[in-house]
Amino acid sequence: MKIHSALLTLFTITFLFACEYTIPLDNEKAIKKSIKNVLHEQVAAWNDGKIDRFMAHYWQSDSLRFASGGEVTYGWTTTLQRYKKAYPDKATMGILTFAIYELTVLSNKSA
Repeated sequence: MKIHSALLTLFTITFLFACEYTIPLDNEKAIKKSIKNVLHEQVAAWNDGKIDRFMAHYWQSDSLRFASGGEVTYGWTTTLQRYKKAYPDKATMGILTFAIYELTVLSNKSA
């Protein structure tokens, strides 16, 4: 009986891994376009020296975690203040570019 149970469990696990689960998306093309638009807006904001506008697209929560330079900053407001301290003017900000090599939509809320 134990062997039968073990084989059934193994079969079930194998079957589940073999199945492809597809998540129905409302409109994958529109989701990708929306994400790309946000990234383009962030590039424009950064390159215009507008840190507030750049940060507008980040999760405005105390639970936001931002890692940079070996340090972790917690909270949207703290992260904004860190950016403003590190980049006091447009000249120190440099030029930002993003290169999107692959964008995979996982669900209507995740990519």
